[in-house]
Amino acid sequence: MRVRRFARQTGRVAARALEPSALLAILAATPARLRCSTGPVGSQPSPPAWTAVDVLAHLRACADVWEGAIATILAGHENSLRAVNPLAWITRTDYRDRSYRTNCAAFRAQRTSLLALLGSLEADHWDLSITVTGAGAPLRRTVRDYVTRLARHERSHWSQIGRLVGEARGSQRAAAGGPTSASRPVRSS
Repeated sequence: MRVRRFARQTGRVAARALEPSALLAILAATPARLRCSTGPVGSQPSPPAWTAVDVLAHLRACADVWEGAIATILAGHENSLRAVNPLAWITRTDYRDRSYRTNCAAFRAQRTSLLALLGSLEADHWDLSITVTGAGAPLRRTVRDYVTRLARHERSHWSQIGRLVGEARGSQRAAAGGPTSASRPVRSS
């Protein structure tokens, strides 16, 4: 009851445990939601606003860090793992300097490998865990925890990236003298 009242008052959805099949569906949907199958994306507003490339680079950095933790847990050779902040990790990459298309291709390839790995897991492997240190008190984290974190985090960026890519496409059409979404007639249903 308290959770529902909190959700109503704040507009937040209470966190629920998602089944592996639901998590895999979210992870599999992300490349399409990022519009990785479309053409290049042009420039966007200057900082502090994020560009479509910035968002995709951020998602890649998170995937690097959290998929690395999953791999470490599944390897079973370590008892603990030092936390890595994806915002710090991205500074060690050139993801923000790459084109949207290049980032999408790399993201898709990485996602295909992750889905193959996760799809092959036995049910009890989802609950394998490791102690994570270096970010406050040590925490036990499972494969399921990291996959849930990855899926929920990516899903939170779906509409943002869709808007940014759509705006960039509209700007490119306008620059080329073509129709933009603002100039197209709206269909009524």
